[in-house]
Amino acid sequence: MARKKINKSEKIRELLETMGGQAASPNAVVAALKAKGIKVTATHVSNVKSHLKRGTKGRKPGRKPAGQSTDLVSLADLQAAKRLIEVLGSVEAAQSAIGVLARLR
Repeated sequence: MARKKINKSEKIRELLETMGGQAASPNAVVAALKAKGIKVTATHVSNVKSHLKRGTKGRKPGRKPAGQSTDLVSLADLQAAKRLIEVLGSVEAAQSAIGVLARLR
């Protein structure tokens, strides 16, 4: 009969719960599990602890799909910006004016 595979992460979570959660050091958890015949590394314990610390927030958001970026500007916006630069004489002058407007808001 095949040996049942142990879920090491689950064993780490169970042991952390009994040892006081985040207060337990990874090396102490490794030693306690080694006594039970389960081989884990301190790095594995640290990773499980960090996932527990995150809670149920889920994954961090990744890159946004193409076309859903919030910093896209339209062609009309670019043309207006170009006209502003032509009126003020330089990009630096336009940036300065925009900075002043931002502070007035």
